Amino acid sequence: MFFLRRIIYLTFILSLIYSCAKISYIVEQGQGQWALIYQARDNQEVLQDQSVSQEIKEQIKKVESFKRFFYRYMDRPTTEIYSKTTFLKGEAVTHLVIASPINQVKAYQECFPLGGCFPYLGFFEHESAKRHALRLEKEHDLVTVIHPIYAYSTTGHLNDPILSSFFRYKRKELAELIFHELFHTILFIKDEVELNENLATYVSQLLVTRYFKLTSKEQRELERKNGASRALSRRIVYLVKLLNQRYRQQGVGVSSPAIAAQVLEHFLKEDFYPQIKDECRKWQIDPKKCRPLHRQWNNASFAAMMTYQSKGERIVKLHQKLACSLPELVAYIEKQHQQYQELDSKDGFADYLFK
Repeated sequence: MFFLRRIIYLTFILSLIYSCAKISYIVEQGQGQWALIYQARDNQEVLQDQSVSQEIKEQIKKVESFKRFFYRYMDRPTTEIYSKTTFLKGEAVTHLVIASPINQVKAYQECFPLGGCFPYLGFFEHESAKRHALRLEKEHDLVTVIHPIYAYSTTGHLNDPILSSFFRYKRKELAELIFHELFHTILFIKDEVELNENLATYVSQLLVTRYFKLTSKEQRELERKNGASRALSRRIVYLVKLLNQRYRQQGVGVSSPAIAAQVLEHFLKEDFYPQIKDECRKWQIDPKKCRPLHRQWNNASFAAMMTYQSKGERIVKLHQKLACSLPELVAYIEKQHQQYQELDSKDGFADYLFK
């Protein structure tokens, strides 16, 4: 009875803060998150289970090893994250809905009074993601894209389990994934999703080289691949700015979907694909493996890409300027954020950090 009263009280409080749609979303996501935690099994139990394949057991051991290395290297106290494993019913753990106006590449912000704003919403149920995307398209005249997500974290708020969706990754990819998610447990700045994701990507890529103790040749090859990835990201960021410029030049409004579609089609054919093909050729990437050439692009998918890549180069330059270790880089950013919070600044923290 006490639990029921708490639920009724919580629902009442939420109704004062959020719309019905937001309450429904929070409840559904809460149920999904609870299921992940409730269904999790202790790693040691899974490792001793004869019905679990040796391949899966080896993957679990790798995640545990990556976790120990991460907290030791970053000089942070370890947590209970990834001490249990949850086997999912499907391949993806969640589905992200990203939206953007038809006449501009700009992520539509989903805001919560107590949680801040995000350039996407994640759904445990694919059907819920599709319904939300359709609602955004109909009610707000937005274009959308839905991305399956195979890993995520609650940024240290809960003891997240290892997910069976992790097991689709090869060794180095898995290491980078785990380092990325673990980074969110030691640093996650409210309302700075782009900065958070770009920092996690940068740190995780460097930690891969540290963990595997790569030979000079292997490290050069990995740096070449990372360099190619950053170069492609820079090119796409430049091209997105060009696309937004085209929308403005053509005077495309939110009520001009046909004109917007023509501008996008011409941009992809005459600018985007030719320049991306040239960039991949420059880095000796097989056209068949040049991923941007084989994606379906719209304003929403470009906005999603910008969320994860747009500040990568600025982080590299900051680290080079400071000439410090990764733990020192994180400590510097934390200190800068503390100073930023004492200011009455209208600019975001990323602008303050990279000024």
